[in-house]
Amino acid sequence: MKINSLANRQGFTLIEIAIVLTIAGLVVSGIWMIMSTVAQNAKESRLVGQVSETMGNARRIFSQAAELPNVSGTGPFTTASIAAGVFPPDMVRDSTTAIHALGSNTYLSYAVSNTPVFNLTLAGLQPDNCTKVVTKIVGSAAVRQQYGITGLIIGGSRNVTIGDLDVPVSNLVAACSPARRAPTGFNVTFQFTIL
Repeated sequence: MKINSLANRQGFTLIEIAIVLTIAGLVVSGIWMIMSTVAQNAKESRLVGQVSETMGNARRIFSQAAELPNVSGTGPFTTASIAAGVFPPDMVRDSTTAIHALGSNTYLSYAVSNTPVFNLTLAGLQPDNCTKVVTKIVGSAAVRQQYGITGLIIGGSRNVTIGDLDVPVSNLVAACSPARRAPTGFNVTFQFTIL
């Protein structure tokens, strides 16, 4: 007589173990995807905050200064801006380098015309980052007015200059299209005044 009862059975079969491991793997990968999305959204939100803070600081500091720093070129002006406290502390890596929340360089320069126009350039943005950051910053007329934003240049495989910022958001999204992306990502330049 064969005794084949559950009481005599020991351990799990390979199929049962495989099913449990598959389910555990799916749960872990789902949690991983959610956490990476949350982390990416937090970085993008921080980048928007850094851009707003940098433009606000530049407008405040340079509008109160008797004159702009007497330097020419993007690198020297970025260095002078770091020394003047224009960039938020979490962006400053050393006395000459500012890094944005997504990990690439940030530059500040200006061009003198009737009114100085500042150029805040974020290097290395990927298409999805470019779209989110650009639409959050220039998608609102109130934000553009608050920071004196007058133009936008999205540099990829070719530059797209958007002087009239009252464009549909779809135009901003198209400017950040993956088809236009350079190998190092987009350089996004916000042009703004201090007055």
